[in-house]
Amino acid sequence: DVPSMLRCFFIGPGDQRGYPDPGCITTSSSPRDCLDRSMDLFGPFQRDDFDRMAGHYLQYVQAALDSEMRAQHAAGEATISRCPFGTMTQSDGKSELKDCEKRSQITYLDEKFDVTLDRVNPLHPLLLAVNWTNTRGNGSTREEDFRPVFKAVAGSMHLITFDIRHLSPMVRYGEHWRLKFYINNTLDASFNDTIDCGELLKRTAENADRRPSIVDEAQKSLCMEEPLPPAFEQEAIEGRQPVAGGVFAFLLHAFADCEWRLEAQIIHGSFL
Repeated sequence: DVPSMLRCFFIGPGDQRGYPDPGCITTSSSPRDCLDRSMDLFGPFQRDDFDRMAGHYLQYVQAALDSEMRAQHAAGEATISRCPFGTMTQSDGKSELKDCEKRSQITYLDEKFDVTLDRVNPLHPLLLAVNWTNTRGNGSTREEDFRPVFKAVAGSMHLITFDIRHLSPMVRYGEHWRLKFYINNTLDASFNDTIDCGELLKRTAENADRRPSIVDEAQKSLCMEEPLPPAFEQEAIEGRQPVAGGVFAFLLHAFADCEWRLEAQIIHGSFL
């Protein structure tokens, strides 16, 4: 019945079990039992972090790549024969930099999402016309790592302008780097969206008629990304360089009080 189903499969407010109530499991050995008591994360069985994994598995891949790079650097094992961080070759025997590709382009890995290799602040602290609400990092000594969060009151508008004409034509938007807006009622400057949020929120012809439910699903997964305007993203898909002519602007019009942050993400190791 519905009440029993909700008790077994619905995690209500304040319930931190993270798994359906083990009490729902029948103690008989019938093969029709639908839940396995051994899967209770707070049961007597020993667990590791993988059992408690909430995000996409590629987040673990990303953390492992970072850990490996730092460990090899500390051990003095860096070598010019390695591909740049986060890239690899389709097969052995390659020796040129042009053969190093993103992991998402390596066919046998079957990884659907680009791994974020670095996050860079695209806003110049000295040119900001508004004050930030909270920050992480030091805008004076490490401008690229500075993370300012801004407050937008209901009805206010924020104009964010970009000039990327100085970038090399080899650095292509959408393939080597991308922009991400984060918006929420309150926003921690240290917050990073999970690796699959962009894919969850992607606009496609197949999901055009159920956009509200898609956004709702993404928000339940703690995605705070605000997708960029379709016209801008379409230019990137079509490979226009520089994207939007190299000079473009975004206008953020807040319908409710919120906080927002912007970052540039490097998704190809050759351009770190």
